[in-house]
Amino acid sequence: DYLERIKKENEEEFFTLFKNLPIEKRAQTFLELPTPFQVDLIEVQNAVELALILETLQSDNGADVMQLIRKTDRQKSEDALALLSEPKQEEIEKLTHYEDDEAGSLMQTEVLKIKSSQSIADAINKLAYLKAQDIGRIESLFVTDEHDKLLKNIFMDDLILHGPQEIFSDFMDT
Repeated sequence: DYLERIKKENEEEFFTLFKNLPIEKRAQTFLELPTPFQVDLIEVQNAVELALILETLQSDNGADVMQLIRKTDRQKSEDALALLSEPKQEEIEKLTHYEDDEAGSLMQTEVLKIKSSQSIADAINKLAYLKAQDIGRIESLFVTDEHDKLLKNIFMDDLILHGPQEIFSDFMDT
């Protein structure tokens, strides 16, 4: 709201304030701005600045922003994509091949997978490790069998209903 108010009053000050935000805050602020403001920022930011924002975002948000950059300035989108880390390039390329109305466009590539023979504590430890690697937000985990066949998708907040030593296969009704 603050940045929106400033943009209406003084566009140059808006761009300066935005550029001076820490990168994580800049990326989150970008997502919260109305689309016309996002387009204005894309037009004034260079490919390096846009790549920094994209690198910071979770995969689904990064893909959405990349699509907007492509619609606004195709060359700048190609330049920004080339500056991203290889894993981030692959995430964005994978998710931008879906149309807006397809389920794939809503996907994230950040996942937590756990075997049904493991405990809740194992899942929490794995989540802590992934979070330390800056994996992003994980809302659910995928429980698989010993052959990596998906058995169940469990929302993270449902884990509080079980003790840390409980084994997934003991309480799952697949």
